[in-house]
Amino acid sequence: MSNWDVVKEPQHYKHGTFEVIDEMIIVFGPQRAFDFCIMNAWKYRARAPYKGKFEEDMAKANTYLEMAKDIGDKNHSIVNLIKS
Repeated sequence: MSNWDVVKEPQHYKHGTFEVIDEMIIVFGPQRAFDFCIMNAWKYRARAPYKGKFEEDMAKANTYLEMAKDIGDKNHSIVNLIKS
């Protein structure tokens, strides 16, 4: 049995020196990484009712929203946040 958290820390994310989201911030910048997180959350929420793992996919969506918030909080002067 695995102790990996399939939502917040999937095993396939733990290869290499950096987390993929951290690499994305370095390579593409915080704005694009922020936008990616928002769009990925949207994707997980939109597909959740149809994939058979509703709660897991909603948790993944929430994790991406948390990552977006973290990126926005750390880069508030340069990240264009979504306005409601």
